[in-house]
Amino acid sequence: MKRRKFIRRISLGAVSLAVPTSAYAIHKSERYLPIQTTYTRNPSFATVPGTEDYPGTPRDQKQLYMNEEHVFWPKMRDVLKWQTSANPYKAEKKNDTRRLPVIPRHSLDELPDNAIIWLGHASFLIHLSGIRLLIDPVLTSSMFLKRQSELPFNTQAFRDIDYILISHNHRDHCDKESIQLLAKQNPEATWLCGLGLDTLLLNEWTGSNKILAAGWYQQYPLNNSLLQIAYLPTRH
Repeated sequence: MKRRKFIRRISLGAVSLAVPTSAYAIHKSERYLPIQTTYTRNPSFATVPGTEDYPGTPRDQKQLYMNEEHVFWPKMRDVLKWQTSANPYKAEKKNDTRRLPVIPRHSLDELPDNAIIWLGHASFLIHLSGIRLLIDPVLTSSMFLKRQSELPFNTQAFRDIDYILISHNHRDHCDKESIQLLAKQNPEATWLCGLGLDTLLLNEWTGSNKILAAGWYQQYPLNNSLLQIAYLPTRH
């Protein structure tokens, strides 16, 4: 891909969630098969060119978001099977001590323009034409989520960030402590997320009124001629 084209357009994906955790807790005892019944989108956002006829993010008969191509509902027996099955890579992973070298920096201003910095797992800092975009920031360790590499910056260095994108609400992508820290240090940042997640970010975690929530195949209205970001479905 040519550099100029890459700078002018970045398409970022969001994992298509089968169901939010809270909904799973409510319905887990039922014999439930999601059936696609309705669609939703942000009526204020434009669609990705070529997808104008796409109906929107699918929802099931209980108005829960669902996978489009792979209908899925978590069952307790599947979780138990996953947890009790032998992992042929367990010993190898446990004994793996390889780590990428980390080059420490004191400030984001030390970064060159047109750079992508991997911050661990799914966290990336992108610097393009003077624009700073942070994706799925998990900046600290906890009892349940341990970082495997050091950050190149002190957490206090994450300032003057233009856009912060939260792809979906899994714990290793949507970290409350990191989000609250960034909201405090970046009051002017614009938050980008999927439909539904904006309520959590606005009312409980950030207090920001600069939150844009998109449906699948929609573009965020950034009012920035140098950058276009589309919210796309993906599944892992």
